Amino acid sequence: MAQSDLLEDHTFKGTATRPADRPHVVVVDDDPTMRDILSRYLTHCGFDVSTCETSDDILSVLQCSVVDMLITDLSMPEDGTDIIRKVRSISADLPIIVVTGRPLTEADQDFIETHVTEVFEKPTRLNELAKTASTIAMAQGCIPRP
Repeated sequence: MAQSDLLEDHTFKGTATRPADRPHVVVVDDDPTMRDILSRYLTHCGFDVSTCETSDDILSVLQCSVVDMLITDLSMPEDGTDIIRKVRSISADLPIIVVTGRPLTEADQDFIETHVTEVFEKPTRLNELAKTASTIAMAQGCIPRP
């Protein structure tokens, strides 16, 4: 399948909904291809997925829908740690998975230890990411259903 066949806009526009039997995951990444790949794979694995490009987008989603988990990159025009801080200011308990290709500094590692549930380095094995997301969802009482 060509990469162009994978592309479809899943960007958050307006009110997000959450089917009762599917955990709602929000993917934040400035790379539209990465957002699309993660969205399609996680949807296939039984998640309801919204995608966002900025902290304003994710804050809008958090205000108008139930979100069970956040998956975000760190290396974006708006630093991922800033996005996580903003999310934590309104949702202290939301599980957050970081998927990043940037080398983690000591400051990044200290931040991650206190604010992040799990970290994956790029390139990421999608099946491992989905397995971790499923484990987190089940611990919250949400079971992904394909």
